[in-house]
Amino acid sequence: GLRLKPVSCYGVRVYKGGSILAPHVDRDPLVTSAIINVDQDVDEDWPLEVIGHDGRAHNVTMRAGDLVLYESHSLIHGRPYPMRGRHFANIFLHFQPYTPYTVSGQAARDDAGHGQIKVVDISKGKQASSSTTTTDAAAATVASNPGQGDFHYAAATGDAALLRGHADLEGGKALATRKDVNDWQPMHEAARGGHLEAAVVLHERYGASISERTSGGRGWSPLRLARMYHGDGAPITRWLEDKGAPDHDAEL
Repeated sequence: GLRLKPVSCYGVRVYKGGSILAPHVDRDPLVTSAIINVDQDVDEDWPLEVIGHDGRAHNVTMRAGDLVLYESHSLIHGRPYPMRGRHFANIFLHFQPYTPYTVSGQAARDDAGHGQIKVVDISKGKQASSSTTTTDAAAATVASNPGQGDFHYAAATGDAALLRGHADLEGGKALATRKDVNDWQPMHEAARGGHLEAAVVLHERYGASISERTSGGRGWSPLRLARMYHGDGAPITRWLEDKGAPDHDAEL
């Protein structure tokens, strides 16, 4: 199988009485996830409903301290019935599969000694593989579905070594400015994740913009994302301010 890498961890999300979580699948790269039940005060169980690969609905109940692992990007899940009680508090942890690289841009070998890149295309239910070992080839393969490349993932997880070690400078510039289906660039991911070192590498080595907005130019700028997720005093926020980055909120 593939190795997993953390993508995001939200703070405690508290649902109040009467809450409903509409059935959905998570966006890429939130491929596989964990829910930790922190606390609850309910009159009856409020199960997580997951539609399995068999097409059947499976209800999973939780108590405080329980952890549930599930394929959040490929399985429909939610809590479609109103919660009966006072509160239900969860923490969400999200992970993505990845291929590790050496600083020279070569794909590292897995635990079994295999060097072949292997990527699962969840949207088509197929597995694609390539013996090519450059980061460009890997990024193109990984990005074939959602529009995101390795630089998006590295920025989202703060993997500055991968960003800095990309051997092809011009290819790195293309990856650093690549937009996904929602017009997110790696700089937006670095800002949201609070990863200052990754942001500096993207900007200074590859010339990534600190001014671009998501959603066709009507969404967030990197500075607004940094402020939203980390506050005015965070290092990533102060760095963007010092660079003169604009502060744009999403337009309704």
